[in-house]
Amino acid sequence: MVAKTSKMEKNVETILETVIFIKEKVETMEGTLDDHTKILDEHTKILDEHTKILDEHTRDLNTIKTDVKTGLDKRKLLDVRVDSIEKHLGFKKTTTV
Repeated sequence: MVAKTSKMEKNVETILETVIFIKEKVETMEGTLDDHTKILDEHTKILDEHTKILDEHTRDLNTIKTDVKTGLDKRKLLDVRVDSIEKHLGFKKTTTV
């Protein structure tokens, strides 16, 4: 019966070593996951800041586009008025294209 006990003790020892190994691996993985979570949180904050900056730039560009369009429209209107005045005063001859 000594042989059975010895074999059983060896199996229990092997199982115990396996459990300890798994526990260490899980703790290592949890530490790694915690590290990765911290890094991801930092990256998320950076991306949020960049998104805010890009949103501001997009608003600025839209404002500039509107201003340019408005400015061009006003310039076209002024050109038509100046052409009309010049034609009326005889400075410009009418040309047809």
